[in-house]
Amino acid sequence: MVSRLSFTEGYYEIRAQWPNSGKGMFPALWLYAAPVTPDNKGGAEIDVLEMFGAPNTINTGLHMLYNNNTGSNVALGSQTIDTTQWHTFGLDRQPGWLRFYLDGTLIYQVTGANASWYTGVPMCVRMNYAMDAPWFGSLLSDSTTPSPLLMNVDYVTIWATKP
Repeated sequence: MVSRLSFTEGYYEIRAQWPNSGKGMFPALWLYAAPVTPDNKGGAEIDVLEMFGAPNTINTGLHMLYNNNTGSNVALGSQTIDTTQWHTFGLDRQPGWLRFYLDGTLIYQVTGANASWYTGVPMCVRMNYAMDAPWFGSLLSDSTTPSPLLMNVDYVTIWATKP
């Protein structure tokens, strides 16, 4: 039997670095409502951080994929950072708001109905490192991309509320 931890609210934080970043890299920390839910939120996704093939640029966004495979994507924005240095990436998901943090500083906030769509639904924390998504275009890996690419993770933590 496979068990899975899921949470409806909380503060999620990762401390990570990418010491040898390169074109084509696609690391991510995200929350996902994997099971089909009676409230039609089975495809809810919150991207705390993603890098879309561009080293030193992190992206944050929200995805609503309804059970009938239609939905919407909301890009909250991107930040330029030195990925060779350690950084913390956080999400405070509470009733009424989603607050995104970079190194302890609030960078994005979603409130009201847009935030409540993502609260109350159990979501699992996912962390992965992939390569070369089809939409990367000129940012696909090439001969300049280091091999192997590395991601160092110091910790991933989850609290009921932001400490």
